Amino acid sequence: MSRFILDVNDEFGTTSVLIEQDMGVVMDLADRVVVMDYGRKIGDGTPDETRANQEVIDAYLGVAHDWADDPAQDPNACPRADPPNERR
Repeated sequence: MSRFILDVNDEFGTTSVLIEQDMGVVMDLADRVVVMDYGRKIGDGTPDETRANQEVIDAYLGVAHDWADDPAQDPNACPRADPPNERR
C-alpha cells in the first residue's frame, strides 16, 4: 500500500490523507504529519518536527512513572495474593 501511495503522489501530484497508527509508515510517507491523541491535535509539522515533539513522544511511546511512591496505582502490578498461612 505504501508503494501505491508514493506512486500516485509521484504520477499525479495529489495530496493524500493517511490515517495510520504505525508511526514508521507515517514518517516514511508524509511530508507533513498531524498527530491526534484522543481527538485532540497534539502535533503538526514535518516528520522531523513531529519526531522531536515531546507531547507526541509521551502519547505514543509512553511516559515513565515512578510507581515506588504508590505501587497500588501501577497498572502493570499484579494484585498481591495472601500466602496460604495468612488467609482470612
